[in-house]
Amino acid sequence: MKSLKLMVSVLAMATASTFATQAVAQTKIVVGYTSLSGVAPIFIAKDKGYFDKRGLDVELQALRGGNVLVPSLVANSIQVATLTAPTLVQAVDGGIDLVGLTTLSVLTAGMTNSGVLARTGVDIKTAKDFNGKRLAVPTLGSISHVLFDKWMALKGGDPKTVKWVEVSFPQMPDVIKTGNLDGVIIPDPLMTKIIQDGTGYVVSHFFGELPDGTRAMVSASSRDWVTKNPKEVAGYRAAIAEAVAFGNANMDETKQIVGKWLKLSPEVMQQTQIEKLVAELGPGEMKWWVDTLAEQNLTRTKVDPVAIVLK
Repeated sequence: MKSLKLMVSVLAMATASTFATQAVAQTKIVVGYTSLSGVAPIFIAKDKGYFDKRGLDVELQALRGGNVLVPSLVANSIQVATLTAPTLVQAVDGGIDLVGLTTLSVLTAGMTNSGVLARTGVDIKTAKDFNGKRLAVPTLGSISHVLFDKWMALKGGDPKTVKWVEVSFPQMPDVIKTGNLDGVIIPDPLMTKIIQDGTGYVVSHFFGELPDGTRAMVSASSRDWVTKNPKEVAGYRAAIAEAVAFGNANMDETKQIVGKWLKLSPEVMQQTQIEKLVAELGPGEMKWWVDTLAEQNLTRTKVDPVAIVLK
């Protein structure tokens, strides 16, 4: 009996030791994100335990756009960031050695969860009507800015005449009420909020009029961190791939998860369209952005699409 008790005790201690070792072995990864539905895979991976099961201790940290996320990657205060595809290209063009890890979401033909809204009371119906107007984007050179300029030019407008104001997405619903802007470019769920408040109306869901499958949100890291942490990178990418598969197959639950992280009501989320989620990221997908940014004179160097994507 004593030997049995001793054996049980030894096994218990061995098991506890194993769990303790595994806990210590977990690598802490801070993922900085922007408050957009297009980053849904990171929320899903966190909530469903896809990071945990790969030994990754992931903390999600909300930050405001590429202007904060990119410097945070360089400082290693975050290890992974959710960036728009053009932000990744522009960072590399600026001499910052970042590399794309995964896609998170893409544009699809006919998508309606992003658009340009005119302020209620302002008469805007076409791209040409935006000539000379005062519009808000989160950051000059952002995905919203770049895609709007491309759409406006394709539709016969003159994007060079637009007066741009930088306003963060969370502030746009309040700012459009002031009357100082003619419109905003904004994604859901906040776009839906403005429409429900009656302070703005959709002129065009222009994101859905651009090439199907265009990469929108990606996850990226510094090349230095990627080189030093290959196992963690592989685990992260596998977790995102699993999250993408779950998200596309379970959209109702995905909306619940996104609503929880973005602190939005079930009523708003019910009317919010989540982007198509995709994990794969290759040089071909990034070339469209490299070419578009060069076309708009938003890059100074010839960025190599192959070099900015992890193989």
